[in-house]
Amino acid sequence: SEQAMLLKAFELKGDLRYKDVDVAIQSPPDADTEAAEFKDVVCPPGVRVCAVRVIARRNWGVLGVGTELEGDGDKIDRPFRGGSNGGKFVKETFALGEFEHLTGIEIHCSQSVVEAIRFEASTLGNVRKDRKDGMAGAEMFERKRWCGVSKTKTRWSKLYGEVSSLAPRIYTIRGPDEAAIVGLRGLATSSRIIGLGAVCRVVAEEGVFSTAWTRPLRAPTEKLPAIHSATANKESTKKRWQKMRSTKRLIGGGLVAKGSRDQVDVFAAIIKMRKTDATEGIKRCEAFARRVWTSNIFRADPNLRPLLNINIMMQMARWLFNAIA
Repeated sequence: SEQAMLLKAFELKGDLRYKDVDVAIQSPPDADTEAAEFKDVVCPPGVRVCAVRVIARRNWGVLGVGTELEGDGDKIDRPFRGGSNGGKFVKETFALGEFEHLTGIEIHCSQSVVEAIRFEASTLGNVRKDRKDGMAGAEMFERKRWCGVSKTKTRWSKLYGEVSSLAPRIYTIRGPDEAAIVGLRGLATSSRIIGLGAVCRVVAEEGVFSTAWTRPLRAPTEKLPAIHSATANKESTKKRWQKMRSTKRLIGGGLVAKGSRDQVDVFAAIIKMRKTDATEGIKRCEAFARRVWTSNIFRADPNLRPLLNINIMMQMARWLFNAIA
């Protein structure tokens, strides 16, 4: 049933099958050799880059860059790499939309300095590659409408900084297809960015609630007992509710909580509202079918009389239910 499917999806909330890939650092040929290498910490499951902050000025180049992470109801700034000329320059922000991911970075370099930078934001899908390969054309079209397979929308930010070189070198930092950038890596001194790369996440499979009910990003990491999904499938729905109310599961280094009581209460409210919607929808469809079936207008009109067939009425009632529920 629908309720059982939602319950299973809730038990797996925050789960994400993925692989993080390091993208090579790109830098000017004659860049400062004294720069130190940096790399952001691993981004937990269900969290994305929601904004990029950058300091870039004419005749100065790109001085610093940093990202902001967003989880379910929480945001946190990552360390700002490079410098700001003693605080004299203000950071500019490229904000991503609610459903966008950072998918590319383009840097424009002279022989020794990163002069300008811009960012690519894309709307990504959530269908496994092996699943897509076996899809028929009609099914793929439906998945694109509802899930957004591949990059359905792409946009670029403005160019931060100014290119003054006559023959600039342009490097594009991007991971595999349908991969999102979840962290930065590169080379920097205390005053500027020397080179830039990225850490990209390739999602193999995600659930309906992979990005929902996530723990605040500043939460302490702790280890708590887990519920084994193999035994959960054999338990009754009532026992599974009880176990979820009394047990917490943490994944992703303790940054995503699973099964705390307040989360279960919120989900229970959603289930109740959904059940009410479905019940009311069934009542409306039944009333509609009965009105049509007993209508004298339909029986008197030779053009409408063929509709008074039990199979046709069932399909019409089903269509109405799908439309309103």
